[in-house]
Amino acid sequence: MRAARIPSNETERISVLQKLNILDTINEERFDRITRLAARMFSCEFSSISFIDTDRQWFKSKVNLGLCETPRSSSFCSHTILQNDVFVVPDTFANESFSDNPLVVNEPFIRFYAGIKLSIEGQHIGTLCVFDGQPNSFSKEQAQALQDLAAIVEDELKKDTKLSSTLVSHRLQKRLEEAEKLARVRDVLLEFQREFAHNPPDGKLGSILDGRDIGTVVCPDAKIKLFITASLEVRTDRRYKELQERGEEAIRSAVLDDIKTRDERDIARALSPLKPAGDAKIIDSSDFNASEVFSLAQEFIRSQMK
Repeated sequence: MRAARIPSNETERISVLQKLNILDTINEERFDRITRLAARMFSCEFSSISFIDTDRQWFKSKVNLGLCETPRSSSFCSHTILQNDVFVVPDTFANESFSDNPLVVNEPFIRFYAGIKLSIEGQHIGTLCVFDGQPNSFSKEQAQALQDLAAIVEDELKKDTKLSSTLVSHRLQKRLEEAEKLARVRDVLLEFQREFAHNPPDGKLGSILDGRDIGTVVCPDAKIKLFITASLEVRTDRRYKELQERGEEAIRSAVLDDIKTRDERDIARALSPLKPAGDAKIIDSSDFNASEVFSLAQEFIRSQMK
């Protein structure tokens, strides 16, 4: 068996594939309809839409195939993405590059294969292919028909790309708005700090700002601690991105759970030296404008000082 070479633009190719966010997603009728049609059009038992990942071939849609993925090294489609035209193997037994391939000598026992690359942003990320257990030929008309079907798949993928870009823009705008909001809240807290530093209730209120997302207002004599912070979603996105940029493995749900645990720990630590009369609270500043956060902070502190 001869494994396909790694293309020179592999880094860029994988980047485009990952940007689609299509790997390991559920079946979709818009793609299944195309693979069913391809199998019928070319009288083949099998048909698939697959994507060539770093070390595997993953099937987004398939007809009569029990596999979810295969190693890239044994994938016919890893050869197809190196071509600009339809790649055809009329008889695998007569081709020394494929005659001992695991997919030939074992299920699904491929004897005939025809595939065409799927290209997004100039990168060959996957294939549309048909294959069968009997050797066969493939005419120019059939090759053109397969290319036409592949163009439909590409159009569907491009819709996903546009949607993904829209979502990214929305998230960036949301983060910008969040940052502006947090800056306003910090300004209000500084004013809050200055006001109570000069006119503390009963002369017994101190406050500080620390390195947390927004700040922590500490009222030692009143035995309370108030955290003003960004939303869980914003902090989770920020932490997840930091881990990815450092090349560390990260699962967003695990990052979220970790931040929740840290919040609980901070509250516990804040309460520990304040018991039995103390209290602590986290205010999610993303749900309020600056003046509302200011009012809520004042209300909470004053209620605890009674």
